[in-house]
Amino acid sequence: MEKLEKIKYILEQALYFDSGSGKRAYSFNVKIHNLVLNEEEKKAAYQLIQNQDLNNSLWQELSGLMADFEKETGIKAYTVGRNRGHLILKSHGEDGIPVYTEAMLMELPDEQLDQVFEVLKRFRKLFEDMFLVFKKRMGSLQN
Repeated sequence: MEKLEKIKYILEQALYFDSGSGKRAYSFNVKIHNLVLNEEEKKAAYQLIQNQDLNNSLWQELSGLMADFEKETGIKAYTVGRNRGHLILKSHGEDGIPVYTEAMLMELPDEQLDQVFEVLKRFRKLFEDMFLVFKKRMGSLQN
C-alpha cells in the first residue's frame, strides 16, 4: 500500500475527545443505537446489557479481547463514557498513539507511519471482534 493511501486511512479514523487525558484519541462508537443492528437485534442487545449477569459475562469476554490487543500492540484500548459507549485507543504517553495531522503524517519516517497504520488496522479488527462477540451473545437471547 502506498504512503498516501496509508495516510488517507489514518486520517479517516473516527476521533473521540478523551476528557480524562484532555486529548483526542482514535475511537469507535460502540453504543447500541450506532451499531448496524435490525430492530430485533437491538431489542436483544438492550436485554443483554440490562441483565447484570449477562452484561458482566459479556464484558469479561470483551476485556479479554482488549487485553490481547494490548499484548499484541503494546497499546491500551479501553472504553469510556457514561455507559462505556466509546472504544478508544490510548493517545498519550510513550505507549500511546497520538492523533496525527496530515502534515505530521507526511513527515513521519516510513517505519513509524507503517506502525501507526498497522495499529489502527488492528484496532479496527478489535472493534469487529468485539462486535462479533456481542452479536453471538445477542443471538443466544433471540433463540
